[in-house]
Amino acid sequence: YKSQRKARRVRGDERTRRRGQEWRNEQRKPGRQKKRTETQKLKQRQKERQERTKKKKTEDKQETESRGERQKGRDRERFKRRRPEEKRTKTEAEGRE
Repeated sequence: YKSQRKARRVRGDERTRRRGQEWRNEQRKPGRQKKRTETQKLKQRQKERQERTKKKKTEDKQETESRGERQKGRDRERFKRRRPEEKRTKTEAEGRE
């Protein structure tokens, strides 16, 4: 009787050990790996997209800033080139009329 119990206990341990191994193998199955890699790829893609948008935003910002500077320069040039009658201030023009 005692030996039977012992045998059963040993067999039980083996069974649980085997179950654990099966579980580990299940975890190692290619499908699961695939799933994991897909999520990693997705995260990677999201990160890349984020970086691209951030880069684009900074580029756009710089572009608008430089455009503003160019516009200022153009305005300055235009102001310098104005004809003498345009250069008179508003009050002077009103005073003449």
